[in-house]
Amino acid sequence: MKLAIIDSWFHWPPLGGAIRSVKEIANRLSRRSLDVVVIAPFRGIIGGKDFDFRLEWLKIPHFNGPTFYSAIKQSLKKISPDAVFVTNGNLLKPYMIAAANRYHTLVRLYAYELRCLTSYGTLFRNGHICNRSFLHQPYQCIACSEDKQRILHNTSTVDRPEFFQSLKFLYPYYYILAKRSIGEISKAIATSNYMKQQFSGIIPLDRIEILPDGVDSSFFSPKRRSSSRSDVKRVTFAGRIFDPVKGLNTLLKASAMLWKKRRDFRLFLTGSRRGYLKKYPFIESDRWFDDVDVPSVYANSDLVVVPSTWGEPFGLTALEAMSCEVPVLASRVGGLQEIVKDGENGLLFTAGSYTELVEKMDQLLDDEDLRIRLGHQGRRYVVQNYSWDQIIDRYISILEEIRAA
Repeated sequence: MKLAIIDSWFHWPPLGGAIRSVKEIANRLSRRSLDVVVIAPFRGIIGGKDFDFRLEWLKIPHFNGPTFYSAIKQSLKKISPDAVFVTNGNLLKPYMIAAANRYHTLVRLYAYELRCLTSYGTLFRNGHICNRSFLHQPYQCIACSEDKQRILHNTSTVDRPEFFQSLKFLYPYYYILAKRSIGEISKAIATSNYMKQQFSGIIPLDRIEILPDGVDSSFFSPKRRSSSRSDVKRVTFAGRIFDPVKGLNTLLKASAMLWKKRRDFRLFLTGSRRGYLKKYPFIESDRWFDDVDVPSVYANSDLVVVPSTWGEPFGLTALEAMSCEVPVLASRVGGLQEIVKDGENGLLFTAGSYTELVEKMDQLLDDEDLRIRLGHQGRRYVVQNYSWDQIIDRYISILEEIRAA
């Protein structure tokens, strides 16, 4: 089978789990005898020598939705795939789906981009998970998307040009395109049951398969900790520190409160440096780490906190930490609560509640036996339920099903 994967973000090295996931899927499908081509706009970053798939870079001057659409159409005509897999796309996703309308199309619902116009489809407004849908309430959602001050605050510098370019074609053409693209999806993939239910009334639920991301448990594995470790415990936040929905502010408030009680912990951030963080005496590091270094960061942690406040569709960070046998403390929200079983393989707290987070952090920092038990159980849970071999089997079954339809 020849498979074309369309992704508007793909580059290497990756900036996050979404891109790493696409690379893993493409590589593993290629190793199972599929002819895989990844189509992506050229962003000036090329690296990695361990690709088992082919890359089709699209060099697009004046990058926007319509030009991306045209470039994809030309590329697909040249490749002539048996099926197309549309992955990360932000607001460009309807263009990507429409460009593949002559092919059997599998669409990954990475976030809420077909429901929400903000950032990468966060479905989050005024500090709360939003229940609106652009396809049902277009006027309200357009007003929200045009709040430029909020966009500049919530959207990364890298994403802003693409975001504003997309807005040029927002309405009514974009609305018609988005509605039409829904009908052209052969199958969609949601990474959690929570995610699937968020598209009820938008995509027929019988066309949505729940298929989580996998974790390479040999790469994300327990490792011997540094012999220079002291009695000071490390609490790690592995996420985009510039993105408010990832909940760093909640963790900072909790850590500041805990610091008044105890000084035997440090907060370790795997994100680019921000000047305002210098005022916190408990922050050990806030530098960026390459993808290959992340397992070592987890392995040298006593606790990983995932304090997201939005409806996290999945929670790959939590799974990766669990695979490294590190206890996870996560928000009770979105797909995270389907991964982290409270008291069994990790602990949960109410999203945004820094007072509850303080209590759980304090408990885990005091109880080494609990940390070890949760770490062991977390590792076992990941190995049993998130094996890439099992997940790739499902991908192949779904692709064969849509090709035969």
